[in-house]
Amino acid sequence: MKSVLLIGCCISLFLVSCATELVHSGIGAPFSLRYGGKSIVQDAQNGTSLNLLFESVEEDSRCPEGANCFWAGRAVIRLDVNGTPIQVTEGMLPDSVQPVFGNYRFTLQSLEPYPKVSDVQSSERKKQKAYRARLLVNYR
Repeated sequence: MKSVLLIGCCISLFLVSCATELVHSGIGAPFSLRYGGKSIVQDAQNGTSLNLLFESVEEDSRCPEGANCFWAGRAVIRLDVNGTPIQVTEGMLPDSVQPVFGNYRFTLQSLEPYPKVSDVQSSERKKQKAYRARLLVNYR
């Protein structure tokens, strides 16, 4: 009986650990979202919300730590916003080129982990799962 209970507890813990992350945030409040994670961003002014999904890392050409690079590179992620895909690029971009959805502007403040020279040997799938994006949603 004890072994059945122990196995049941282990299965429950495994299922909870595999659950999709759901982050709640508001307009103008930075938040972190792991690869594959979902977020609900509440707009208190008009009572609506945005459903975000961190779908993929489209590009991570940032110069690895410990390397000398001609170009600093960039990170680009794809978000699904209420069923519409958008690409968000890390860095200080003028407002005119930051992605928008309706009345909202999206900023990728950072993407972690920052690449290292040793990461070249890591599999792409392993690297994707390790990503965590710091995002900000503001009004246009």
